Amino acid sequence: MAEGFYLAIVSIATAFVCGGLIFLLAGVRKGISVSDYLGLKSPRSTAIFKWLGVAVALWALCDTSSVLLKRNVVPDFMVKAYLTAGSVPLFWLGIAVAAPVFEELFFRGFIFAGWARSRLRPTGTIFLTAALWAAIHQQYDFYDMTMIGVMGILLGFARLQTGSLYTPILMHCLQNLIATTELWLFARNGV
Repeated sequence: MAEGFYLAIVSIATAFVCGGLIFLLAGVRKGISVSDYLGLKSPRSTAIFKWLGVAVALWALCDTSSVLLKRNVVPDFMVKAYLTAGSVPLFWLGIAVAAPVFEELFFRGFIFAGWARSRLRPTGTIFLTAALWAAIHQQYDFYDMTMIGVMGILLGFARLQTGSLYTPILMHCLQNLIATTELWLFARNGV
């Protein structure tokens, strides 16, 4: 009954182990540095704030649509995970930091860089990586996976427009921080 604890541990371990593998694989590419391949460059602060605003607006839209559709704003899976987390700080670290960092390194970093240079081009890459990213979130229902896919499209366009992986990482961390805060409020207030 410690599913939330294991979720946090696996998220953190995956970020370290698989994140390290991503850097290793990006490093063996010839003719391009790891930082250039993955998009590890600082974007303009105005671009970051613009894209963070877009992420918050999407979150508000998703929450509003959930309320209008009489759906739970906080998915049952996350409530169960939070209630079985054991270590709340570890849970927050795993969900709000480790998972977003790894997922962005993989989808909008490693895969994006390779596929954007293929026949898919950047736009095709954005939509395909968003669909794949949504598909790995099998713990959610179709509606939530669709919202995750929409967020993936925005993350991809943020990566493309700013040329930086840091922008989608920050957006994703913010999204998960908001979700975890809602989860905490739900669990605290029994809403």
